[in-house]
Amino acid sequence: MNAVWLRATAQLRGRARATVLLAVLVGLAGGLVLAAVAGARRTDAALPRLLARDRTIDAVVELPGAGLKPRPDPLGGQLRVLAALPEVAEATRVTEAIVASPDPAGSAGVRPRNLGLLPLDAGANLIYGHPIVVAGRLPDERQADEAVVDEELAARRHLWVGSVWRVGAYTSAQLEQAASETPTPPAGPTVGLRIVGIVRHPIDLRPPVTAQDNLYVNHGDLYLTPAYWRRYGPDIARYSVLIGVTLDRGPADLPRLAADVRRLLGPDVGVGGVDPGGGLVAGPLGPVAGLRRAIRLESGALLAFAVLGAVAALLLVGQTLGRQVFLESVEYPTLRALGMTRGQLVAVALVRAALIGAGGAAVAVATAVALSPLTPMGLARRAELHAGVAADLAVLALGALTVVVLV
Repeated sequence: MNAVWLRATAQLRGRARATVLLAVLVGLAGGLVLAAVAGARRTDAALPRLLARDRTIDAVVELPGAGLKPRPDPLGGQLRVLAALPEVAEATRVTEAIVASPDPAGSAGVRPRNLGLLPLDAGANLIYGHPIVVAGRLPDERQADEAVVDEELAARRHLWVGSVWRVGAYTSAQLEQAASETPTPPAGPTVGLRIVGIVRHPIDLRPPVTAQDNLYVNHGDLYLTPAYWRRYGPDIARYSVLIGVTLDRGPADLPRLAADVRRLLGPDVGVGGVDPGGGLVAGPLGPVAGLRRAIRLESGALLAFAVLGAVAALLLVGQTLGRQVFLESVEYPTLRALGMTRGQLVAVALVRAALIGAGGAAVAVATAVALSPLTPMGLARRAELHAGVAADLAVLALGALTVVVLV
């Protein structure tokens, strides 16, 4: 063992520069592969994490034709019935008000219209959820003139945090005209909404369509407060009032809720699950399904890059290491003549390889962490809750061990 150690230390002193360069080469190659693998995992996990945090209500209850008439307390009795059900944790009412911003040309022609998500009850966070706050904050539900918008609506209307956006509400008598393309200005109250935040829900990850500006292609979201309803309702044009509920066991309680609702409120009452992406009523192939497919493609591309990078690294680094071992083997006959066994010669090579592998593993881990702010990629980057430096300990630990073993 003394002979092995003496020969290994002598070899390291004589080839210290080559050893360091090999460790750096191994580390950079391994770091790129580890960064790609960790980035693929981070990309794949971004949307599920956002969905889990942004969870709002679990289901909506809709009574056919109810809630359209201008009443101070629409569906108040039904709300109390639902809130008393054992599977219901919380219940709240929500509707969509139709509002219009002033025409840019100052005429009375067709004005850009928007739907404002309008909670009727306290506890509006059930409807707002916990989105990514791109700028500012969520609105104070006690303030009638505070509102938040998503990024698409902010871009369409040139809004930012601190903007005062004057919008007029249509009256209930104008509901049919408000929902059509009839050039009718709103006759309801005009309010200077103070934009206090810009938010991003999962549904806002979709690419916006900005070539047109109407209710059918404008996916921009405006979030109003219960105080807005108390001050300016009920005589504003809006769609049906829905009752949103959170369930004790989440979607698992949906069948029980449907049975209880139809027993207590009638067989025609609609009960639907909520799209986790931010839409009110879930569809079989809602926007989240498309987002998942797109993000899965992005993470798959990163994994493919990692595989190709690993193959290239093995060929390049393996060839370089093999060349070094071959050059050092010229001395082996002399060492054998001096009494060193074949096993001792292998041990000498392994000592240097272990140092190169350990140094390469350290450089690889540092490189992967340094490259982590570049991921996630694409849509997943907009869904990431904590952008910036990240360390995937599972990938880094297994990757470091793999680098040492392969070297």
